[in-house]
Amino acid sequence: MMIACALLSAVSGFSPWPAEPWGSAVNLTAIEGPGTNDFYVDLSALFWDPATRRLWIARNGPNATTSKLWALRESGSSWVIDVAGGFRAEWTGLGDLEAVTVCPQTPSLMYCVDEATQIIRAVDVTSGAALTVVRQWNVAAAVPIVGGNGMEGMAFVPNAALNRAGFADASGAPIRSTLGLGGLFFCGNQGDGRLYVLDLAPGGTTYTFYGSLATNYPEIAEVTFDPSTERLMVLHGDSQNRIEVCTLTASGAGASRRLTEVETIDRPMGSAANANIEGFAIQTEEDCSTGGGTYSARTSAFMTVDDGGANSFFWFKQWPCTCPADFDHDHQITFFDYLDFVDEFSQGRGTADFNHDGEVNFFDYLDFVDRFSSGC
Repeated sequence: MMIACALLSAVSGFSPWPAEPWGSAVNLTAIEGPGTNDFYVDLSALFWDPATRRLWIARNGPNATTSKLWALRESGSSWVIDVAGGFRAEWTGLGDLEAVTVCPQTPSLMYCVDEATQIIRAVDVTSGAALTVVRQWNVAAAVPIVGGNGMEGMAFVPNAALNRAGFADASGAPIRSTLGLGGLFFCGNQGDGRLYVLDLAPGGTTYTFYGSLATNYPEIAEVTFDPSTERLMVLHGDSQNRIEVCTLTASGAGASRRLTEVETIDRPMGSAANANIEGFAIQTEEDCSTGGGTYSARTSAFMTVDDGGANSFFWFKQWPCTCPADFDHDHQITFFDYLDFVDEFSQGRGTADFNHDGEVNFFDYLDFVDRFSSGC
């Protein structure tokens, strides 16, 4: 299976950065510790877990034994290193750590990518007392090292979202997790700019490989799944620093099979063109601030810079919230949204499962109308 994202940017250009300029974001680099702390070099990944309200941050060096993973929590108007089992929530020695994510079925584990070996490790994060690797998968047979580079990003996408999008191969056969974790891992390769789709077995070692997905650039730095929109957000670093946003719906055949690209977001306003942005995470719709309605409110996004020194970790507070009633995703609530929803609903398509309960029924219609009528 070969899938590619449509080249929106070639047709209509990049979407402007939607949050505040780089210089107006909050610099969080200093929260790790005083002076030249461990955030100054090699920051490589971010992940927001809405279930635990933890922001995860990782670095891949300076070497395999000094790579680190931290859990952060909100503290007043800032963030601090969390506590896990009575110890500082910090784990050391995870190899060339380049990506982290969670799977809802195993909430005590963090799934961590070692780029140098192409190994995914499930790490127990219930206690910061010691590093405990529970299981691992060597996926080198499926995900190649290209030009010395391998996996750099990873996102878990649940079966429910794949169902609603109708994610399938060229024959129309659904592609879902069947091994037990309830979703697929989309792994971004820094060496070739492709996404590799994996179904990991809960017990470790074995997996099913469902093919690769081409993107708009030959490099990937981070992959984020936004559960609010059920879209995949692919950060292209390496002096691009643009975010390619795709739905999970695929079309076409063979090498031309592609996901639907919604937009490509340009680099943050005011950021250096050659900044090596490697980590990206956003909070979900549930974290939207109040006032002015959900649609006009803002939530948070986070970015890390590899080897950024005192300017390595930033918090953007003005990322636009998503309005579920904006069904055609044009950033306006109009009658066209209603017509599009009714069309999907009348055909029983998974995209009309508005309340995400796994069924398309009249409750979805009522919920949509409620949000549409209230302006979101």
